[in-house]
Amino acid sequence: ADELVPEGIMGYDGERVVTQLEFERVLAAGGPDAVEVVMILCAGSRMPDRVYCSRICCAAALKNAVLLRRRNPNTRVWVLYRDLMTIGVRYEQLLQEAKEVGVRFVNYAPDAPPAVEDGRVVVWGPVLARTLELTPDIVVLSSPLVAPEGAQEMSRMLKVALDEHHFFLEAHLKLRPLDFATDGIFVCGTARWPASIEESISQARGVAARAAVPLMRGSVCVEPLISILADEELCRGCGLCRDLCPYGAIEIVETPRGPKAKMHEAACKGCGVCGASCYRRAIRMSHFTDEQFVAQIRAAFQQ
Repeated sequence: ADELVPEGIMGYDGERVVTQLEFERVLAAGGPDAVEVVMILCAGSRMPDRVYCSRICCAAALKNAVLLRRRNPNTRVWVLYRDLMTIGVRYEQLLQEAKEVGVRFVNYAPDAPPAVEDGRVVVWGPVLARTLELTPDIVVLSSPLVAPEGAQEMSRMLKVALDEHHFFLEAHLKLRPLDFATDGIFVCGTARWPASIEESISQARGVAARAAVPLMRGSVCVEPLISILADEELCRGCGLCRDLCPYGAIEIVETPRGPKAKMHEAACKGCGVCGASCYRRAIRMSHFTDEQFVAQIRAAFQQ
């Protein structure tokens, strides 16, 4: 994933109004030489265009705020927040540390976000019941992580799914959180969803373990219930089955008899979409033929 470049959001210019990642580079270089710094959370996230919480933005802001205060206790650091998402005990402790070193927190309402203009930050604090006007040297925006530009192209190449925000979608959130629906391809880290370094490392270890299973076995067992091209003469190579297959298990190949559908057994999951969609009835499901279904129905009614 990439950090969102908040163009047009809260006066972002990359100089006096920067992102947390850009601010970290300034901190790494020994800066900044500032009297007052304002950090604004949820800049570009939890809004109609991007409704999700990026999870790690608050933690990054707290870390940078604590580092700045410890390096220069005379620098006033303000954190303007909508909600503070400190996931896990470690980040709760980081929040407590930020309070102890003197970082100032001001809550703002979602319908009244801070306004940044001409070097001033104006925000209404519902808890304080008054408007604050700050004149910081630097404004730091906590912008969310977004899916990389190449995610859609990779999704098409690997035949794997994306969610509505273009992050890669796992097969099942709880039962198969590191697997794709397509066997042999796995997902971890921020490609899946915004995650911390610790979470990404843990997921990567899980992926390594999952990938080692077929390597140790030396072979892969395919699904017994798969689609088959029962009658090549009936197939006209229209490509409807290929377009509808959620696993990319079908391709259209040129044969001496014209274009025909070709099934990849190792990728097929036997969902039956292709068989149901084939108007020529050229595709059937192994062990689930029409004759078998009719026989089962007749046997059931005879009883």
